[in-house]
Amino acid sequence: FPVSAGEFLKAGCLKNRMVLLEDNDALVNANTQAVGPPSPERSNGDGSKDRLVMENAARMALLLARSFVGRLPGINLESIQLDDFSIHLKQEVGGEHVNDPSCITSSEVSKWILLWIDLSVSIITPDICEEQNTLEVSAGMTVLGKLLYSVFSLGGLLPSALLTGSTTSSRGEAVSRVNDQGEEDNTGRSSKMFRTQKSTVFSKLIESNSLPDPICRLISDMVDTGPKSQVNHPIRLYDDVIQDLECMVHQPEIFLHNSLFSRGMPPPPMFGHTYHGRGKDAATLRKVAYQMEESLQQTNTMGFPNNTGCLDAIFVSGIAGSGKSHLIQTVIQMLRSPGWIVIKAKFERGKEHISKSIVSFMFDQLIVNLVKMKGSERPSDVAYSRQASKLILDAIGYSRLALLVDFLPSLRSLFPGLDGDKSIKVQAEENAFRLIYSISKIIEALLESSSDRLMMICCDDLQWADKTSLALIVEILVNVASFGRVSPRCLFVGLFRHDEIDDNHPFSVQYTYLQMMTEKISTTKIELSSLSKEDIGDVLMAELGLPRRYVAPLADVVHKKTSGHALFAVELLNSLVRSSTVAYSTQIRRYAWDQDTINIIQTGAGVAGLIASNLKSLPPSQRRVLQILSCFGIQTDTTLLQYLENFQNGIVCSTDDFIEQGILDRAGPIVIFTHDLIQQAVYESMSLNERKSLHLDIGQFLGERANIDDSATSDPETSNLDRLQLDTPESSLISIACDQIDFAGPDAIGDDVERFRFATWNLFSGRQAHRQSNSGAALYYFSKGISFLGRDCWHASYNNLCLSLHKGAVTASFTLGKPDDVAQYAEQITKNVAFDDSLDIQPFVLRSLSQSGQHEESISKGIQILHRLKFDIPLAPTPESVMKGMASTNEITSKFSTDQMMDLCGKTVDDTVHRAVMIIDAFYTSCYVASSPFLPLISCAVIQFSLQHGICHEALAAFAAFATMKIFLAGDYDGGRYWANIVRAMTKKLRGMAKSNMNMETHAHLLLHVAVDIWFQPPKEISQNMITYHHNAMKMGQVHIAVAALGVSCRYLLLGGENLSLLQQLYDDKFRLVAKHSKSFVAKYMALDSILLTELTGKSGDYFSVFNGSICNIDDLKDEAKATKDFSLLQSCHVFNVLINYWRGNYMAAEEHSRLASMMYPACKEPTIYLIYHTFYQALILFKRHRISGSIVGSANNKLKDGKEMMDLMGRWSLLSKNVFNNKWLLLKAEYAASVEKFDEALQMYKDSIKSAQDHGNIQELALAHELLGDYYSDRGCHLVSIECFKNGYLYYTQWGATAIAERILRKHNLDVDIFEVQNRKHSR
Repeated sequence: FPVSAGEFLKAGCLKNRMVLLEDNDALVNANTQAVGPPSPERSNGDGSKDRLVMENAARMALLLARSFVGRLPGINLESIQLDDFSIHLKQEVGGEHVNDPSCITSSEVSKWILLWIDLSVSIITPDICEEQNTLEVSAGMTVLGKLLYSVFSLGGLLPSALLTGSTTSSRGEAVSRVNDQGEEDNTGRSSKMFRTQKSTVFSKLIESNSLPDPICRLISDMVDTGPKSQVNHPIRLYDDVIQDLECMVHQPEIFLHNSLFSRGMPPPPMFGHTYHGRGKDAATLRKVAYQMEESLQQTNTMGFPNNTGCLDAIFVSGIAGSGKSHLIQTVIQMLRSPGWIVIKAKFERGKEHISKSIVSFMFDQLIVNLVKMKGSERPSDVAYSRQASKLILDAIGYSRLALLVDFLPSLRSLFPGLDGDKSIKVQAEENAFRLIYSISKIIEALLESSSDRLMMICCDDLQWADKTSLALIVEILVNVASFGRVSPRCLFVGLFRHDEIDDNHPFSVQYTYLQMMTEKISTTKIELSSLSKEDIGDVLMAELGLPRRYVAPLADVVHKKTSGHALFAVELLNSLVRSSTVAYSTQIRRYAWDQDTINIIQTGAGVAGLIASNLKSLPPSQRRVLQILSCFGIQTDTTLLQYLENFQNGIVCSTDDFIEQGILDRAGPIVIFTHDLIQQAVYESMSLNERKSLHLDIGQFLGERANIDDSATSDPETSNLDRLQLDTPESSLISIACDQIDFAGPDAIGDDVERFRFATWNLFSGRQAHRQSNSGAALYYFSKGISFLGRDCWHASYNNLCLSLHKGAVTASFTLGKPDDVAQYAEQITKNVAFDDSLDIQPFVLRSLSQSGQHEESISKGIQILHRLKFDIPLAPTPESVMKGMASTNEITSKFSTDQMMDLCGKTVDDTVHRAVMIIDAFYTSCYVASSPFLPLISCAVIQFSLQHGICHEALAAFAAFATMKIFLAGDYDGGRYWANIVRAMTKKLRGMAKSNMNMETHAHLLLHVAVDIWFQPPKEISQNMITYHHNAMKMGQVHIAVAALGVSCRYLLLGGENLSLLQQLYDDKFRLVAKHSKSFVAKYMALDSILLTELTGKSGDYFSVFNGSICNIDDLKDEAKATKDFSLLQSCHVFNVLINYWRGNYMAAEEHSRLASMMYPACKEPTIYLIYHTFYQALILFKRHRISGSIVGSANNKLKDGKEMMDLMGRWSLLSKNVFNNKWLLLKAEYAASVEKFDEALQMYKDSIKSAQDHGNIQELALAHELLGDYYSDRGCHLVSIECFKNGYLYYTQWGATAIAERILRKHNLDVDIFEVQNRKHSR
């Protein structure tokens, strides 16, 4: 119901509670953040009205002003009063209806909502000229000012005495007006006017001491308009009033109470500390975060969010100084849920080598938080820490956690007694993937431990992160994204400078990869442009506490001089404050400035010039402190500052001064430059020689403090150095000292002894980084160490140090996937040291060649090394030499019992044996891929060598290969199974003695599965074992073995009759993971599988896109195989073409591809699943072709004969495993019988094959048998019976998921199939 505004105010309702507005949401705009209800009534201590009343009055005044302006022009301004406005109220839910407005004086006011205010006086429409209209607007502004005064004074009237004798407003000068032509009118504007004008409306309102300053300023500017010729355009002026009131409603602390300025002289504003402007960009970020918070309210019965959405990844780009970091920090501060876990990392220019340490520091904060909660006084924190710790331990295991302590050192505090096992040597690459798995599981545990937890991972300046760190972060995100229950509660925010990144930058590669993961990860990109004039105005309004109409001219000038560059604008504004160009005036109680002075200020050559100019004003001692800090990059640890106090007296207290000045900031134990451009300006204020000299002095000082010369001669794993535990990413004082020396560079050191000394420092730091699996840092230090030794680095006095540095560089380069660097450093070693001293690096050289696809080169180089090691392997193997080697090995092995071979596993194997076997293992993969005849020879050599010197885990693959050779070369399937069991027994023995290497063990077992077990176990059963290997290998960080196992598993499921719809989902989910980590080897085979999958289902996937256009189809795969001499892949392509053309009914093309596949020797004879299916379909094709070409007697008989040979071979295989081969053999027998017109026998064989396929669950061959039985009946003229067989074939193909094949049968035979029967069959499966 309506009530007059006067009655509403007199009732005192503004004092009771916050007035609710119906259109409250409409007042919120993108550039302001909502504020909560005010605290209970309290006085500001300066005599003004209490805060609650003023906030309510501002809300009421806003609605009244809108109503007033909405009815202009045409109202009778002379007679309008406050009671002419009707306030419309409605009841809240649950409120009792009361008609008497007097009720609002009681506590019942809480049941009412203020809807709107309406001007209820009658409207007049006189004819008025433009001059009259101008006078009317001026009078209207005065009337509105009086009305607003009445609202804020709770019904009081503006004293008429305030309106006499005043020609200036609260601006302290004649207000600069804009006339109707848009030109500024500065009539009467001068600083003298301000000094001589003693009494204004504003000053009189302030003297009354009843209203806050902003209200006094607003009302005085409305009623004290000065000469009539200076009146603004009416719409613009009224809009300013409404805008002022909106600011008061939304940000009362700044624009209404203004308490900071009402207590005398306020501190100078510090621009840049608080984020303002960029409302749209901030809103995008807040929207994602708030949606995640809201999802917590949608819980299932388990108490967890019933949400299986995507992980959100937001990338914010912009140039240096555009405000990216500030934007994110502001959003973090606005997060509403207390359950947020926020971790941050910031990469640094010129320190890419410590990128992984930065990532380590970031993720270690997760553990640090758990440790803090573990000791908290809050039971909920303790319970959460206990639950999360349990889940982490269950998911990763104690032993594997022990391997993470170098990367996550706080694990020692979370799990007392946990420490890394120094006896376990883990390859750096393997450890990197272990980190991916383990950290992903830690994140999952933290989010699973409580339903109210959310996580934000924020990485700044990604353009300076190295390749391995970017890959580590992205792979962790991809892993977490696969955890459907928690992935929607994880938010990643990445910040980067787009002008420092091109398409070849490591970030671009990883960003593109994330964008492809659309089913798991939702990516959003925000590009920060320059600040607009409005954005700069928002900054000025918030920091100066003034409405936009006051700051607009200043914002316009700042925008023009800085082009909207955020940091430039901030630095310029701060310089204006420091120079007192913008200063607080106690007389007018606000910040003031002379606009003419602002207009002519010179800003120099951009932001860098301005920063440099500002720094020059500092005293020399303070500049020296900043220069020292800049030598450490953008951030420095406070503990390090304590050490540096003895290097530069006063450095600690000076940092506090710089923090007050806004040059530095503090984030926990870290002191950080407020922007890297400031750090860069400080650093570049020194000449190049000055920088080098300062770096050298700092490095030597810190090195002496750490006793680095004593420690650098020992191994970092055994050193007893009392390391300085810092919270910076650089975890030891040694690496910090070494970095300073390296920044100085060899040119800064003239003494050879000193250079040798610093090269030794780098060797120690490199080994320490390698131990922590930080290969990027390790290569950095090793290469820097080499540079300190100079051109004559292989001098006799340097030889050992130089060799150690080069060996370290080879290892790190290999781990980083840099084959050219591996070759370069290895060549230097082989040219300058004895052969025996170079053996340590040869496995890395051979593996690097293999991984880069240079298989022939890897094999050739490996054989040469073995010859120098006195291995008797022919340089040009022949079938005779291969069989001779096998016979010799058979003879030797026959002399050893199983127990004796197990005893050899327990024998201590010296380093020479290990190195020799590791060299062989290094090019083993190349031999396998290239189907090299050296494979059986080197396998025999390793076995004979091991039986003489002892069996180590590196020899397991050779024994496994020997088992496959028993089948491949001798057709001895029982012998192959015997040696497979021997290998498994050896593995168990070595594992029990803690001598097993999981990598070597899994490699050997994979070989047994793909080449031996296929003759005795169904493909789907082997596939399950492969899946187990995949999961275990991922846990151990053996990602290449993991993806190989996954690829084999998928292939066996495809050929073994797994439901193709489920299989296609698996391919869609895993293919990119395989492609990313298999170095294309496994990806090529999976792409080949996908072609077959598409042929069967008719549904294509975007699998070939991972090859970036180089491979688009099966013909491209064949060309690639020919180019790389990958005959196994080439033979596999032909086999799959056999299957595809068979299903299409193109038997002639299928026969041709079968012929080509059979020519790929020895790949075509290797004991693989391809051999089984090629043999099966080859026989089917030959029988088909025999019947088709029956008139050509010689050709038909040859096909029949060759087909029968395939059939007989399948019969021998069926003796090994009926599960795998029996139904295939019976089907071939049926086809053969039909071909020789033994029709009764053929019919029985078809039925037996169908029964066998049903009994063993081989649905794909059950469908095929029904289809072929249909062909048999059709050829015999039994049309109705054949139709039933074709229907069964259609149904079973459909049940398998081979819908394309099923549809082909449907169309070919014009079948009428009951769809309900199809659904029932599918459901029964």
